[in-house]
Amino acid sequence: MQDKGYCIFYTDDDVDDQLIFKEVVAEIDKSHDLYIQNDGQELLDRLQNPPPKPQLVFLDLNMPRKNGIQALKEIRQSEKLKDITVIIFTTSDDNASIEITKDLGASVFITKPSFFHSFKKAIAHCLSTDWQSKSTDNQFVLSFN
Repeated sequence: MQDKGYCIFYTDDDVDDQLIFKEVVAEIDKSHDLYIQNDGQELLDRLQNPPPKPQLVFLDLNMPRKNGIQALKEIRQSEKLKDITVIIFTTSDDNASIEITKDLGASVFITKPSFFHSFKKAIAHCLSTDWQSKSTDNQFVLSFN
C-alpha cells in the first residue's frame, strides 16, 4: 500500500453494497478517500470533472443508465483516463463478462464475495497491490469466496 491513502471511486447502484464497501475501506485504513457513484454515467461525469482524480476505480457491471462495460470502454478510449486502474467488482461471474472486461483493459475481475470477511479480504488485496508495476501476466480473475 502507498504511504498516503488512495483516492477510490466505487461505482455501484446497490446501496447495501455501497455501505459495506464504505465500512470495509474505513476498517482497513481511514486515510483512504472514498467517493461513491451510482452508475457508469455518474462515474464518467465525475472522472471528466476532477478533482479528485482516483487512483483506483471499483466498477460494478450491472447498473442502470450506463453499465460497467460501457463505462470501462469509455474510460479506456479516453486519453485523459485510460491509465486509471479499474477493478471490476461485480456479482457477475459469467465468462462473457470476464472476457469483455479483460479485452477492454480492466486491471482485474473480482466477483463480489458473499461473506463480509471475504469481501474485506478482496478489498484489502486490491488496496495492497502495486497497480503501477503489476504485470499483465498475473491472474486476471481473482476469487475470495
